[in-house]
Amino acid sequence: MYSSRKRNKYIFARRKKSYYVVRGIGAAVVFLLLCLLIMFIYVNLFGINSKVHLTDKTPKAEINSQVMASSFIESIDDGGTVSKDAAVDTSALGKTECTVLISIDGKEKEYYMDIEIQDTTAPVIECGSVVNVLKGSSPDMSALAKAGDNSGEEITPELTGTFSTDKAGAFDLSFTASDSSGNESTQDFTLNVIDLSAYGEIPENLKDEDGNISFMTDKGFSGNIDRYGVVTVDETVIVNGSIPLQPSYGPGIGGDAYNSFLELRNAAAADGISLYMTYGFRSYAVQNRRYATMVSNFGEEKVRSFCAEAGCSEHQSGLAFDVNTANDSADPDLASEFAKSDAGKWLDENCSKYGFIIRYPDGKESETGLSYAPWHIRYVGKELAEKLYNDGDWITLESYFGISA
Repeated sequence: MYSSRKRNKYIFARRKKSYYVVRGIGAAVVFLLLCLLIMFIYVNLFGINSKVHLTDKTPKAEINSQVMASSFIESIDDGGTVSKDAAVDTSALGKTECTVLISIDGKEKEYYMDIEIQDTTAPVIECGSVVNVLKGSSPDMSALAKAGDNSGEEITPELTGTFSTDKAGAFDLSFTASDSSGNESTQDFTLNVIDLSAYGEIPENLKDEDGNISFMTDKGFSGNIDRYGVVTVDETVIVNGSIPLQPSYGPGIGGDAYNSFLELRNAAAADGISLYMTYGFRSYAVQNRRYATMVSNFGEEKVRSFCAEAGCSEHQSGLAFDVNTANDSADPDLASEFAKSDAGKWLDENCSKYGFIIRYPDGKESETGLSYAPWHIRYVGKELAEKLYNDGDWITLESYFGISA
């Protein structure tokens, strides 16, 4: 009985001790919180925070903008000034902390502020209000517009609306761009499809004050149609079945083209090869008679494969020459025979050095619209000619620029 009461006494004593320990810890925590509260009140009522007044309770800045922390300070009490400013880090969305030094009565104190970085700016779409393309083309619409955003993210504009290049016409379309913050912008534009075979029917409102019409090719090259109907792409004259010259156009042989041909001929002669011009410039009328005669002799279906109709012949441009031979007889073996000759081999391997290309390469009939003609060279200038030579695997003008034949 005695031992039981004694044991209970010790148990009670241990509980009483732990009770006071808990109460002591609790009191310390309360005291600490009270001190923090007093410090908070002091800082905000009497400290630096109470003397700095911001333009907004929660300052906000656009992502990737250039802004200084002081721009959010409206005023400072007691004649205080910002003695050391800080650039706000706006590289990421969300809150960011900035520290500036405030000088009051000659004493500097650090002032901390939280700034919310946000994105409320819609993407900017770069796109012309009017875009012209040629009939039968397949324009890369993604190349028509670019979108930039202050967030720095990559944004691809999306096309709204439908169009067809099967015939001439105008289509009202638009591009829309959205960023990850939900900002969206729209840019309207008009797509005009131009039919060069009906040059006289092209609306006047598509022409500039000089009578020129600009357009874009399938591969994004800039093209131009001048007031005489001559089409150039990246300053290179283009003539083919879908891009004809007007009947009145007849410049004769181009000076640069002829001088370059003389250089070509002299270089070949130095290598023991004789080259001479079979055909140079041919007018619309002459080509028309030539084509009619061939159709009469061989039938139009066959002639279409190797002879251009009037207006579609490069000879009318004054920039194309037939060398040593010409296909006047629809001979199916003529091309291979000339290509295997010493003159044909030399011409194929060297003409690009003087600014010429084999205009109708072997195996590229679907691109050019005409059969292989290894004797037919076209002047385009040395820089482009070297690109099109392509180590002997000739690239056609149609393929390079993204135009139809």
